[in-house]
Amino acid sequence: MHSKKTMYLSFVDEDMEFRCDLSAFGAKKVAEQIVMNSEDVSAFNTPDAPQTVAPKNGGDAAAQNGVVTAILEKHSWNVIRIKL
Repeated sequence: MHSKKTMYLSFVDEDMEFRCDLSAFGAKKVAEQIVMNSEDVSAFNTPDAPQTVAPKNGGDAAAQNGVVTAILEKHSWNVIRIKL
């Protein structure tokens, strides 16, 4: 059985520098970053345009010496998975 620990951040109204020291957990590298955003904060998906706002792999998250950093874009939702 695998044990998973998750941290959620869900507040990015302007570009923001994210920095988190996870060295105590043995953070080695960023396994994945998923970003969902749109410049138009009122954008939404419809049956005719289902990918208007959709998650995509990307971003600039990195881990160095156990410290994870990233620039989180405004109006975005991010998931950063860390390899321990």
